[in-house]
Amino acid sequence: MNHEGMRQAAVLLASLHPSDRAWIRRRLPAGWRGRLKRLLRQVRALGQADGGVLSDALHTAQDARPDPPTPDVLLAGLDGLSPAWVARTLTACALDHRELYLAGQLPVDQENVERALREGPASLPPKLAGALAQLVRQRGERALALGSCL
Repeated sequence: MNHEGMRQAAVLLASLHPSDRAWIRRRLPAGWRGRLKRLLRQVRALGQADGGVLSDALHTAQDARPDPPTPDVLLAGLDGLSPAWVARTLTACALDHRELYLAGQLPVDQENVERALREGPASLPPKLAGALAQLVRQRGERALALGSCL
């Protein structure tokens, strides 16, 4: 477990009833127990936290999306992708551009993308979303640059 995950685990464990905390700690790998014990002491030294502080400490901004490419770059970058990849990319960075994309598609393609959006995840991990946004931006910029050379 990385340090950030260990810190979040310590904050969460500190909020539990002592018997629940002990039960969980007994089931952790030995290497984690010592690290968590030190972090738990630090968390407890801060005093009793209210629910809002705990929520803020554990919040990982799952709904934060990277900045989407400009609409022309986005549309060029999505061109030719499968409905599943279009849906993932829109979910990653440009869900509010869904109607713009769908307006230029055939009805069957619109239905396939809408289905993929419904069946896919509502959000993606931040690093994956950032990577997809960057890839569609690069793909779109390349396609537009090639189109202007013709």
